[in-house]
Amino acid sequence: MAKYMNKNVSGITVPEALIQEMESVPKEACKEKAAEITMRLAKEMGPMVQGVHFMPLGWSDLVPPVVTELRKMVG
Repeated sequence: MAKYMNKNVSGITVPEALIQEMESVPKEACKEKAAEITMRLAKEMGPMVQGVHFMPLGWSDLVPPVVTELRKMVG
């Protein structure tokens, strides 16, 4: 999906390092890796932004645990 977004979505750039990180795990571990990356990026950007928007693209079951972890950061 990251490669697709780089090619087809205007204004979106997914860094090659993140693409390689996703490619480094077995397919069955991609969902967990995506959640890990999402939380890491949100934590890194947190001090610079007022909010974070993430789209699980079919992995909606990731939303509750990610939101729970992110709330721990701010609360």
